This record gives sequence, structure tokens and C-alpha cells, in this order.
Amino acid sequence: MQDSEPRPEPIVEEPIVNRSEDLVVDGGKVTTIVRLESEGKTTEYRRVYHKWGGVFYFKDGATCTQQVYEKEALAPQLAGASPRGKMD
Repeated sequence: MQDSEPRPEPIVEEPIVNRSEDLVVDGGKVTTIVRLESEGKTTEYRRVYHKWGGVFYFKDGATCTQQVYEKEALAPQLAGASPRGKMD
């Protein structure tokens, strides 16, 4: 058997994401607006919490699920978070 050198890990550059968050309190509702800008494209997420208990989620003006909002809008703020699995 020949000894071979291990292959170097490929360098993967993750895009820089600029994140901004605004909170709007308006009458009977509170709206959280999260904007993510990456590579010239801005994506806007909104969570609207109503005083009567209803919570609604939006991505670029269209409705989305709570899971989509949490995964996409909140994930970049977690320090050291990575989309890779634990086995990588």
C-alpha cells in the first residue's frame, strides 16, 4: 500500500449577509421586520403578532410558515451557526 497525502479541504466561501431588524408597534399589533441582504438581493420577513393572539408570518409580502420564518430569518443571527450537518 502506498501512503498518500490527504486531500485538502475545499475552501467554501459563504456569502456575506447584512441583517437589519425593525420593530413596529401599531395599535393592537406588533410587527417584527427582518431584512437580509446578500449579493445584491434583499429578502424581507415579517412576523405580525396581534393583541388577540394571532401570529402571522410573511416572506417578501407572501404568507409563509413559522418554520420558514425561524429557519431563514432568525438563523443568521445565531453565533457560530452553520447549515451543515453534525457529521461534516
